[in-house]
Amino acid sequence: MPVYRDEGAKHWRIQFRINGKNYVKSSKTSDKRTAERMEAEWKTKIHGQQYLGRLEEITVEEMLDNYLAQPLAAATLKGARSFKSVFGEFTNLKRKASDFDQKEIERFVQARLRAGKKESSIRTHLLVLSGAWNRVSKKLYNVPDLQLPKLKVPKFKTTYLSPDEEDQLLTYLLTRTPHAGGGTGEWQYEMHDVMVFLIDSGSPFQRTRKTGVVSDRPEARTNRSVSRQDRH
Repeated sequence: MPVYRDEGAKHWRIQFRINGKNYVKSSKTSDKRTAERMEAEWKTKIHGQQYLGRLEEITVEEMLDNYLAQPLAAATLKGARSFKSVFGEFTNLKRKASDFDQKEIERFVQARLRAGKKESSIRTHLLVLSGAWNRVSKKLYNVPDLQLPKLKVPKFKTTYLSPDEEDQLLTYLLTRTPHAGGGTGEWQYEMHDVMVFLIDSGSPFQRTRKTGVVSDRPEARTNRSVSRQDRH
């Protein structure tokens, strides 16, 4: 079927059928010759993908837009939008991922460092790029592996709760009022016992769960009250 235009419509539409599948879209142009050229290019592209094993191209901007369309947390979405805006000042986001010079990422990092930005902030931005890039299917799109610049891993100082802080935390867990957004509720005793164990052992919570020391089962409740003498 040649390009067509509905009565009263401004733009020409493209429609054709390949291997039993219909392809339809607006050319977004009022010029018929341009629409016909777009139809021919689209047919060639689909033919190449189906018969010649060609992968579809995707731009850096499209990858970021697809990432922003995900159900992200508000803070994550805000950070991702900020990164796209800033990164767009350093590179052409409309460039195909297959043609993208990844050295530009290093130049972006160095420019941000010169601007006085913290490495932790830059690392967070790079995680947005990594998330958007790596969620693209390489079976469908021509996307090379992403190589991110290495930034220093921050060294965190270990601090410990004072005896008074421990008591305040444990008392809070037992006496807090559940709220609409969730909370310990009837699990307050389990949460109390878990926290006592974590304080005493210094074990990360996820590792503790894997060992089976901490259970999700209701019968695991001990309802015990631990004094400071019991814990030391």
